[in-house]
Amino acid sequence: MFDVGFTELIVIGVVAILVIGPDKLPQVARFLGSMVGRMQRYVASVKSEMEREVRLEQLKDLQNTIANSASNTEKLINAQPQKKSSTKKSTTKKSVKSKSTV
Repeated sequence: MFDVGFTELIVIGVVAILVIGPDKLPQVARFLGSMVGRMQRYVASVKSEMEREVRLEQLKDLQNTIANSASNTEKLINAQPQKKSSTKKSTTKKSVKSKSTV
């Protein structure tokens, strides 16, 4: 995130000692550390929530795609047997007539 090297950290430490003073520096460092930790946890939770929402949207899209494919397949299946069923009915009637005559 930030490109801070060792020399920059030393400069920041020296300035902090001069501005804050050596007595309050440990308290301020502890406070800043806890604030940075809270900020990282908050950012992680927001990132997690965003990823969860994206996954939810993807799952909804997948569900819609599957539902559309299923309905299209069902329409195709329902359309084809009507043509075949009329030929099967005539075939089965003939076979029943031939058995009854025997």
